[in-house]
Amino acid sequence: SGDPAVTPGDLDHSSLHYVIHLPVDDDEHMPPEDKEQLEQHEIAILDWWIRVGAPVGKPMSALEAPAKILEAAAKLVPPAELQARADAKAEDFRE
Repeated sequence: SGDPAVTPGDLDHSSLHYVIHLPVDDDEHMPPEDKEQLEQHEIAILDWWIRVGAPVGKPMSALEAPAKILEAAAKLVPPAELQARADAKAEDFRE
């Protein structure tokens, strides 16, 4: 659309917020219906991040994340585990 995906501090003007909250069968919903969908805790983290100004490079502790957001973040898969999963899938593909 040409609009920024995120307007720091403003959910109403952040297209990312808009498209992830649309019904899954809506043509504009993201991710597309045939892709893995975001879980509620992931959406909560994204919405919180936008509300606090979409900071980059700051730990949640420095941003005084509420307990609900810290609990949601604890459910995320660590980057090393994501890489291990990707490596395993790549290995399976080669076999």
